[in-house]
Amino acid sequence: RLIFSEFRTFDQVRAELDFLKHLEREGLKVASNILTTNGRGAIPTPDQKYWCSVFEYIDGFEMKPGGDHWDEDFFKNWGAHIAKLHVASKSFQLAPFAPEACNWYEDLLFKIADQLLAPDDEVGRLAYNQVLRECTTLKRTPENYGLIHGEFIPHNFRYNPMSGELIPFGFRNT
Repeated sequence: RLIFSEFRTFDQVRAELDFLKHLEREGLKVASNILTTNGRGAIPTPDQKYWCSVFEYIDGFEMKPGGDHWDEDFFKNWGAHIAKLHVASKSFQLAPFAPEACNWYEDLLFKIADQLLAPDDEVGRLAYNQVLRECTTLKRTPENYGLIHGEFIPHNFRYNPMSGELIPFGFRNT
């Protein structure tokens, strides 16, 4: 995987790889990072424009809405994996080099939501503002607030319907 160095810092990439290792230690199946012979999970390209990391092959395919296996079993599996991910994330400790994790409301989509909604979409704006108001007033505790996968959608995991395995990758929005 190549990540443009202007898009993410090396410490952000390292923090993502640390999170993947933590999830593996907690028993979750994830795309395992393959280390270099020097034990590094990511290295810069010679021109320093990209960070390069390699992951194990994942057996499965990207799910497509309405496609084969887009059914109740898949959705139960998807939801169960999200729950396991959230439980495992509670015990994760950021390394000293890691940038501070951002809050959900700092995500670009929340910052520009007003621009994304059509000016005349009163129903959408009311619904968005109600959900936002409810979410921002919830009490934050270690049991209900922490790291989440901000993009746990089909293009960030592979699903094998024969084994029922759902294996995520791409944790940059965690």
